[in-house]
Amino acid sequence: MTPRRRPVTLRLAGIVLSAILCTSFAASAGVWVPAEGVAALGVAAADVVRDEALRDAWRRAVEQGAGLFLHAEATVENLILVSSSVSARVDAYIADFEILREWEDGLFFRMEILAEVDTYELGTAIEELGFEIETLGDPRTAIRIEEYRGGEQKPLSISEALIRETLEDKGFLVVDPSEAAGISFSAALDDGEHAALEVAQAFDADVAIVGTISTEPIGVAQIGLFTWHSARAFADLVAVLRSTGEVIASVYSEARAPRTSMEIAEVDAIKEVTAQALPELVFDIVASLSLVEGQGLRAVRLVVGGLESLSEAEQMLSALSAMRETLSVTLRQFGESLTAFDVVYLGTAMALGTELESEEFADTLRFYSGSRMGLSVTGLDFASVHAEVVR
Repeated sequence: MTPRRRPVTLRLAGIVLSAILCTSFAASAGVWVPAEGVAALGVAAADVVRDEALRDAWRRAVEQGAGLFLHAEATVENLILVSSSVSARVDAYIADFEILREWEDGLFFRMEILAEVDTYELGTAIEELGFEIETLGDPRTAIRIEEYRGGEQKPLSISEALIRETLEDKGFLVVDPSEAAGISFSAALDDGEHAALEVAQAFDADVAIVGTISTEPIGVAQIGLFTWHSARAFADLVAVLRSTGEVIASVYSEARAPRTSMEIAEVDAIKEVTAQALPELVFDIVASLSLVEGQGLRAVRLVVGGLESLSEAEQMLSALSAMRETLSVTLRQFGESLTAFDVVYLGTAMALGTELESEEFADTLRFYSGSRMGLSVTGLDFASVHAEVVR
């Protein structure tokens, strides 16, 4: 019952650039997910029951990871297909695990674990089933890449266009550069984190990707009647989440290209180095935006107006905690005008907003508050939902 432990490796793949998890080089990655498994007591020996509970916990962890990769509007049939497919070889997607506790509960044996789900293998398997991996809720993304060829900065960046195309294919809302026309940036792009934050704020973006890509000539060779010019390209890219300021992806890559002219060699080296850097860059962004570092999902900030007392805020917290797709809720702020919760939710901000306006949630809220009270969503973005109490 011991899963394979996979070191981070580079592996060849023959899949098009638009697949965010696969390209000529791709790095395996994992995220830690909490899960609970259960098995019936009395039907087998104690060690067999324990193994069944552990495997059930693995299956739940993998299904949770698979759910993150699927669009919030995925059909029930698609969810069932993915669940049955990944469950058939669940051990292939568990890179490591830690048993937190295990106990007997009446007729059942239960086990709580923290499992590292190999999201590279899992994401690849989901794409092979024909599903797009897009779960992020259309994060607004700004890109600024400085590109140097022949020692000169070029006004049109080949690499920026390739990154933009890949992100848009995966459901990112990429900001038009003209939206920040006339804005001067104080931080140099090789300053990484600070430059990305400045770009994110200037474009009012959830995520900013910045960096530099440059080339250098590395040699000329005469082969027969042809003269071959070789160029090497260097890519140094970083992505930052504006709401927290954290670096969610950082990639460095190099590539070479021999061509019949130095100009063509430099252009092709830039295309090659971008192709190598993109999968790791986008995968790390997807994983970071989907998941809280170390465990579970990233929290969505829910800001509620109209709660009249701390006891009503606590009733709202209880109702939020009772939602099927909620893993945890924390009351972050209470005030006369606004109350803020962090909701760790299995879905996007849009999906959470839709559920908050549902009759089912209104009934739950009435159960905890004892009064007729519901929520009306007044606005949302990638990482937050704003709502008002309706009485």
